[in-house]
Amino acid sequence: MRPPKDENSNFDHITFETPSSSTHVDVQEILRDMRAGMRTKGFLYKYSFTLPEFEEILKTMIRQRLLTVDEFKEWKTKRPVQAPAPSASETTPPPPRPPERTVQQPPAAQNVETYVITDPENNAWVLQLFSTQRDRIRGAKFKVNLHGKKYFFVVEDLLFRGLVQMLAGTAGAKVGKTKREEAVEFINRHGWSAYLERRAVEANVAEEDQQPSAGRARLVLLHCRNDTFLAALHTPAPAINLYVGNSLEKIRLRLSKSVDTSSLDV
Repeated sequence: MRPPKDENSNFDHITFETPSSSTHVDVQEILRDMRAGMRTKGFLYKYSFTLPEFEEILKTMIRQRLLTVDEFKEWKTKRPVQAPAPSASETTPPPPRPPERTVQQPPAAQNVETYVITDPENNAWVLQLFSTQRDRIRGAKFKVNLHGKKYFFVVEDLLFRGLVQMLAGTAGAKVGKTKREEAVEFINRHGWSAYLERRAVEANVAEEDQQPSAGRARLVLLHCRNDTFLAALHTPAPAINLYVGNSLEKIRLRLSKSVDTSSLDV
């Protein structure tokens, strides 16, 4: 059973009697220093105690229940002295945090970049897409600089490679309308980007004596790293249209303006 608390004890200060004088000791400051890890030499230097005086102060603090035996043992074994847990009445709940504002991130761009290589060099990377064996194209890496933009592609999967049919009105003007009227109508319906692609295809495949059998092209559709999709369309003329984007559906939609995509099972 623990002894009753001395009613005359002071929880903040104790008075220590020495042969020559009476020393007033700040108990709370000593406890703070003990919990901060100060050792005996530090107390002797800071408070100008002698070793017997410091030992007597510790005993007095224990007798007056200002320092528990467990706390003293923890300090003696050079372990940090933990302050006693506050009672429920002393514990003040922290103020409620204001609700965090949710920042809406802009949606990722879904546009498709279109490029035309009018005269690809022999053994160019874009031509190798149509000749590399299927089991070797996965993992292929290539860098390309297209109109000032640098791309680095790592092929993850070959989605489609084969012949596709060019749409009937892709390479010629519609009967009964001038080229200007057709261009305005096409731009209003599909936009400038699709119109420029159409002009590029016309420049590559349109001829006065073109035969219906000439309206076929080769298509390669790749899924690359970082959710990037690449479509390469090799028209009958020595030219290749490139479509680069991060949406397969957008690339399919863009291709559908030039070729029959009904055979694309992807």
